[in-house]
Amino acid sequence: SQALVLVDVAAGEAVSGAVGTYSHSFRAATLALVPPASTASADALSGTSTSELLLMAHHPAITAGVANKRATWQVAVSRLQGAVITSLKGNSQGILEVLFGSSGLGSSSPGDVAAAQLALGSVMACAPGACLDPLLAGLSQWLDRSEHDAVTADDVAVYNTPEGILSSEVVPQGVYVPEVVVSKNVRKARGRMRSDNRAFATADGDDDDDESAQPAPARTVPVRSAAAGRGASRGGSAAGAASGKGHKDAASRQAEMRAKKLAEEAEVRARVRSLKARLDTGLTALQAAVDGNTGFAANHLRELSQLSQPLLSSPISGEAAFSAVRSLARCMPPPLGGRSLLLAGCLRLVSLAVRGAEGVTYDSMPQRTAVSEVIQALYQSTVPPRRALPGPSYALVFPVLAAVLHCPSITPLHDQALSVLALHVAPEQDIPRDDSLTLLYHLLGIIPAYRDRVQPLLRSLCSGVTDVELPAAVSGLLSGSAAVRAAALLALGAVPTLAEGLFPESVEVLAVLALARHDVDEDNAAAPQKLWEQAGCILDESLIAPLVHHLASDQLDVRAAAAAALADAVQQHPAATGASLAAVLELFGDDLDDQDAVAASVLLDESERQAQQAARAAQSAARLGVAAGLESLSAVLSAPDVRVALDFLVNRGLGEPADKIREAMVAAGVALVEAHGELLAQQLLPQFESYLDPAAAARMAAASDQPMDEARYDLVREGVVVLLGMMAGHLQAGDAKRRSIIDMLLDVLNTPSEAVQRAVSNCLPRLVQPLSDDKAYIEGLLGRLIAALRAGGPSGYGLRRGAAYGLSGVVKGLGIGSFKGYGVLESLKGMVENKKDADGREGSLQAFECLCEKLGRLFEPYVIHILPLLLQCFGDPSHQVRAAAEDAARSIMGQLSASGVKLVLPALLKGLEDSAWRTKQGSIQLLGAMAHCAPKQLGSCLPTVVPALGGVLGK
Repeated sequence: SQALVLVDVAAGEAVSGAVGTYSHSFRAATLALVPPASTASADALSGTSTSELLLMAHHPAITAGVANKRATWQVAVSRLQGAVITSLKGNSQGILEVLFGSSGLGSSSPGDVAAAQLALGSVMACAPGACLDPLLAGLSQWLDRSEHDAVTADDVAVYNTPEGILSSEVVPQGVYVPEVVVSKNVRKARGRMRSDNRAFATADGDDDDDESAQPAPARTVPVRSAAAGRGASRGGSAAGAASGKGHKDAASRQAEMRAKKLAEEAEVRARVRSLKARLDTGLTALQAAVDGNTGFAANHLRELSQLSQPLLSSPISGEAAFSAVRSLARCMPPPLGGRSLLLAGCLRLVSLAVRGAEGVTYDSMPQRTAVSEVIQALYQSTVPPRRALPGPSYALVFPVLAAVLHCPSITPLHDQALSVLALHVAPEQDIPRDDSLTLLYHLLGIIPAYRDRVQPLLRSLCSGVTDVELPAAVSGLLSGSAAVRAAALLALGAVPTLAEGLFPESVEVLAVLALARHDVDEDNAAAPQKLWEQAGCILDESLIAPLVHHLASDQLDVRAAAAAALADAVQQHPAATGASLAAVLELFGDDLDDQDAVAASVLLDESERQAQQAARAAQSAARLGVAAGLESLSAVLSAPDVRVALDFLVNRGLGEPADKIREAMVAAGVALVEAHGELLAQQLLPQFESYLDPAAAARMAAASDQPMDEARYDLVREGVVVLLGMMAGHLQAGDAKRRSIIDMLLDVLNTPSEAVQRAVSNCLPRLVQPLSDDKAYIEGLLGRLIAALRAGGPSGYGLRRGAAYGLSGVVKGLGIGSFKGYGVLESLKGMVENKKDADGREGSLQAFECLCEKLGRLFEPYVIHILPLLLQCFGDPSHQVRAAAEDAARSIMGQLSASGVKLVLPALLKGLEDSAWRTKQGSIQLLGAMAHCAPKQLGSCLPTVVPALGGVLGK
């Protein structure tokens, strides 16, 4: 009880303020409470007594003004002889809990907190081995970063804003704020132009700054009745009151809103202050524990640095973390141990680069003076004498080496850092082996030139890999570079577990090996197959979940391998097909909120923009993985699963705005149709036809819980058309359903979307080809399309364009002979020559463009027949016809071969000699369109074309 009274008195402000005045008396009183070593109480010193003695002996009331803060404790330990050490070793858990608890670091008294921090150092000096685990456990709680990592930039801005001021009212540093000064030298309007409205008066009540101005004459007030006066008075008063009340209400509302915002920011500020107090207290405690026994701390730098280094870049506790890391740096062997300030500053730069904060990036690390000095010091102290650092010391400086080797541009520091790392790869060394493997895989991916130096290091590291570090060893197989995957396979042969043919226990490791067996590079796929068979691995059903996870990889080759491995696993475990499909579809996720770049630059800070970009990239990778998974699973899905997959594609996948993802989804749908179309054609066709109904958009929006606007529905229709065409290709030639589908697709051509029309054009050849013997049907089909080329009206352009795409698809399906055999060429020529129908001329030119694009080199023999028509249309009075002629010329010239150029060029050069200026102009424009020829063809004709064009410059 006397001890408790002493501590309470010593914690008082008056006592602690008198530095050194009472410390000697308190020290003497404390030591008086310590029993001699010969007494029974000393022999049976309890954990509670030891913790109380620790807090008393290190309290500021005793240590204030004393150079050796632990002198009282050291005397007490000496007096008690071995009793304190015995108590610390036997009650370390309870004693450390008291020091970290409400009587120590958690106390509201600053004196108790300071005493507990000093006491931790003394504890580590007396019994470091017994107290290490409780110390790390207690520090882990105080330095837990979950709340810290949730702190936003806005929270930090509020914390840095003084009380009573909104964070939005603080002017950023460096921003110029102009001062507004009202000029007193501006003469105001006078006489008749002067306004009696007080709204024009200045704030100080002066109507004019002219001192000689005379007061305005009194106005005559007309006589009114008393009733009118009372009414006017009441009205005026009411109006004035209303006006005043309205103004007061607006001001009061603004004040209320500001007060509410201040209250909210006060809560945020209090929360951040509490967080800072906890972290700073924990970091100071860590620093005290290290300073108490630097020799012991030097053997545990890895565990201690993991608690403090991540906080180096903290905007709220960075200073305390820096002090703690500097104490850790002092434990390093010379010369770095004597340059703790430099090393701590370098580690802070690395921490900032990891977060991408304050403009620090990995690319700039080799140019930093602090980084350069640390790397050179490491190199000089290790490489020339061939002396490796102790494992804990190497773990502390490893982030500096990693930061340099993360820079993709080779510098002299790269060679020095890699040389230092090469001394720390032996199997028997205590090193961060998993981090070293990950770093070397990354280095090999960004700088392939280091392969000859990195490959032996990888093999040496793998020869010491344990089961815990095996996931890091196989992580190289998940690289997007085939060279990195090959290097990882060469190194994995040295892993003891795999070299001895033992079965890896980790499901994640097995999943990566299973994935690697399906590497897109055949040479890389053979080695993991050998490892798989050598270890007797089994493709168990439990591997399906991690394989699905790897479908979301940001690397294309990894997604492809994961999809193939997943299909292999599902094929061996058919009962898991439905669950596997559901897991794959779940990866698609919900759409992220759309926010353009301009809005993001205004509303988000740099870290939030980076987080948003990372989220979008991750979502894109996952959705590409869904498409790859569906495509690989297409052959092993059952009929009900196929319907589920197709429903998903139509409702979600085919409407994806990103072209790359949508194309992958279409490819997945095509794979499903190709795998099951022959058996399920009759069942699936009604499902596809329903997607093209006018009411389909509303159904899809309800099914996907996503808005279905016109643009997105066009994307869906485009994909559905492709799938419908692929499905119809599995029908028998005489099946009446084939013709009804063709009619439906021709109706879809009326959709004013070029992507949808192009998709229909790609489907028609496969559908039309089996019907080529039915001449009457084909003639009707071609006649329908040719008639649509003349369509007019507001929607005429889309109809004509769709008919051009449809005609090109039908002609390709029937063969190039149908272009002349069914009179298509003559019909189009007649439309071009019809001077009364501009829509028909434009439509026929669009048909020439689409035919040339669809048929390619097969269309070359007809180009010579079309040239006169193009020359004629270049001078057409209709702007739309001239534009269509330019598009057709561009498409035709872009498809010409060398022989085609020789065929066309003489006719164009002859047109330059024509007396009609329109023909001459058309020839020049066609010669200009030859710029779209292939480079080889263009180069062969330039010596002929350029002089000819030069000859007509003066015409």
